[in-house]
Amino acid sequence: MDSPAPTPALERFFTTEDVAARYHTVASTVRYWRHVGYGPKGAKVGRRFLYPETALREFDEQLLAKTNSDGAEESCQATSTPPESPLTSAN
Repeated sequence: MDSPAPTPALERFFTTEDVAARYHTVASTVRYWRHVGYGPKGAKVGRRFLYPETALREFDEQLLAKTNSDGAEESCQATSTPPESPLTSAN
């Protein structure tokens, strides 16, 4: 008799504040990233915006790939800058 397939482990979710701490920034920066379509993907659950651990890993991999393609000397801080806001560009 076969044993039942193991159930997948529950995925861990992180708040905006958790994500900010992980990337050494503040929560308002993470909210701005979300507004401009940058950063890890998440979803609104009730009043909170939650980020699955897999989305954080994917974002980490994107940052590492960009760092590796731009050169090893460049710091992660320089690669985690979101695109320039259209509101701050010169007309």
